[in-house]
Amino acid sequence: VVGIDVEDTTIKSAMHNAPLAEFRTGSASQLPFPDQVFDAAIFVNSLHHIDSLSMERALSEAGRVLKFGGHLIVIEPLPEGSFFEAFRSIEDETAVRLEGQSAIRRFTRPDLRHEKNIEFLRIETFGDFDAFISRTTAADKSRLSTVEQNREPIRQAFEENSTRGKHGSYVFEQPFKVDIWTRFRRIDARI
Repeated sequence: VVGIDVEDTTIKSAMHNAPLAEFRTGSASQLPFPDQVFDAAIFVNSLHHIDSLSMERALSEAGRVLKFGGHLIVIEPLPEGSFFEAFRSIEDETAVRLEGQSAIRRFTRPDLRHEKNIEFLRIETFGDFDAFISRTTAADKSRLSTVEQNREPIRQAFEENSTRGKHGSYVFEQPFKVDIWTRFRRIDARI
């Protein structure tokens, strides 16, 4: 398993959480690997964080490093659901999530076949508002300043969009979409 991210701090955190995996700092649109070395390439909640002009390039790069028969899997949150609505009070990702889905629809590569897409609902549960803030700012600490400046409106969005679960927990729904491609050998049609 090899993980890649543009941020050194993210890499350090990942190394701590998964010490047996390999991690590299780098860009998804210019992967530091040779052709055809991986069985799978997976984007988890990350395509929409890539510059919109580089999204399709990143998908193509992932296809390049796949072995024949390998799978490209893209798991992206959709801009809907109660978790999204609460999170939008901190950072509105509507445009970037829509652009990610648009890039997925536009993406083609002659040696990749789109196999299917699957939608699923992830349930997020938090014991309290502070746990929600901790989770939503973990990947981007700059969001903490937004929270400090807008704590009460964010708390209100948190309360309004949640349902109450067991033991008083706050429950949210986040729809996701998974797209899966398979790399295949192209047959040269020249006669």
